Amino acid sequence: MSEPKSSEVNLGSNIVISVDAMGGDSGPSAVVAGLAIALKSYPKMKYLVHGQQDLLKTLITQEKLTQFCTIIDTNRVVSMSDKPGQVMRSGQGTSMWSAITSVKQKEADACVSCGNTGALLAVSMIRLRMLPGINRPAISILWPSLGPNGFNVMLDVGADIKADEKDLLQFALMGSSYSRNG
Repeated sequence: MSEPKSSEVNLGSNIVISVDAMGGDSGPSAVVAGLAIALKSYPKMKYLVHGQQDLLKTLITQEKLTQFCTIIDTNRVVSMSDKPGQVMRSGQGTSMWSAITSVKQKEADACVSCGNTGALLAVSMIRLRMLPGINRPAISILWPSLGPNGFNVMLDVGADIKADEKDLLQFALMGSSYSRNG
């Protein structure tokens, strides 16, 4: 997938993204490298980077991102094998919990994690809540396309086997709204 050109999106300097830097198969080095790539297209973005401070400080300095990133020190990590219910009960102090909490406290506009999807979904549902009338969340991605936006919104990419027809309708409405307004 090609990187968007900065002229395609005019994002203001007030956008803050909360990042769980410790999640994912490749860990914090891949996450920080991703921030460096993102800043080429969105140079006004700021990031709250959650995780182990000493490691992140080194990586962020190497990528020359210190003016764009604020490190939020956490001492625990959600592993890819952790059960979502376990993380919901005892996940405080993890980089994932901290990243989501930054959105809840309105310190950040969005949260990104490459970590345990089930745990991310569970903690997000507890910490951020869902809109009234929404039964369950839908995991979405931006799928590159030749259309006018350059992408389509694809929902339910989390392979939700419990979604019924009402849930699928809600997913379609949420996806349509996201595509139109996001």
